[in-house]
Amino acid sequence: MDNEISRIRLRKSIGKSVEFTLVVEIESGDTLASPPLPDITQVQKTTLQIAWLLQLPAPELAENPFDAANPGIRLGKPISSKRVRAYRALLVLLVCSLSLPFIYALWSGKLSALGIAVWSLSAIMAFVLIRYLYRTSAFWIVHDGVIRFERLSLMGTTEADTVGGDDVERIDVESGGRKGSHYVIAIRLRTGRKIRSPVLVGKDQARAVQAEIVRRLGLNPSGAG
Repeated sequence: MDNEISRIRLRKSIGKSVEFTLVVEIESGDTLASPPLPDITQVQKTTLQIAWLLQLPAPELAENPFDAANPGIRLGKPISSKRVRAYRALLVLLVCSLSLPFIYALWSGKLSALGIAVWSLSAIMAFVLIRYLYRTSAFWIVHDGVIRFERLSLMGTTEADTVGGDDVERIDVESGGRKGSHYVIAIRLRTGRKIRSPVLVGKDQARAVQAEIVRRLGLNPSGAG
């Protein structure tokens, strides 16, 4: 029959966020697309279950960094040598652009109160920019029992640290910025330190990733907010 399902396939969309939809192909040639799968960590399991229920061959599974079937779920982008070089080049450019006019004005005796004020404002803006790049350079790998954190340091080197379940007091989902659709996973350690994840788009996606991190660290779900 023309309205029978011939096959299903998994479609991956990458924009501000990674999304997956199931595309159903009909014998007539028409296709139907599902809404985005709500639990980003269970994409592979959901897809295989639907294929089994419809008695169809299992479709090819797209790579999903958040999937619970992975040995490690990944948030953010790995710290590559290219990013390190670009960050260092930016630091050098900022230091030169701020220092040279100040040094010249000081050497020529033309340093004024206005010049000092402008230089100070520029230095503050540069510091804020560097801090922003530092905070947004995080890369997380969540394994069973431990999370590995990597980020660019303020000096342009790669920092790495690990946290186990015994170190964690609670895990929350928080706003990730001015955009209402942006969220982060915030891990509060027993030392009082807070670690914020790369941005996730959509509260459902953030909640699903939070639940998977809680499970992998062996924490009580009541410790998740």
